[in-house]
Amino acid sequence: TKLSYKDARDLSTIEKTIAAAEEKLSNIKEQLDSGEFSTNATKLSELCDALTSQQELVDTLYERWQSLETLRDSLTKLSKPHETQG
Repeated sequence: TKLSYKDARDLSTIEKTIAAAEEKLSNIKEQLDSGEFSTNATKLSELCDALTSQQELVDTLYERWQSLETLRDSLTKLSKPHETQG
């Protein structure tokens, strides 16, 4: 038994997807840390909202990755014949 096409495709690309999401998260953090927008309440609020959303995306991607790895491992175990001890 194998992963579905979608799951296999997701698993093959998820590390790059996570890296891109983490880079975007880092950029948002840098903007907040710079203090550049400390006097612009609207922009500061937008950055805080973006930070929250991006962190949730990163967390979701990691959960998906773990789920795919677990699924792949369980399917691999199912497809291997049981070894007998003798």
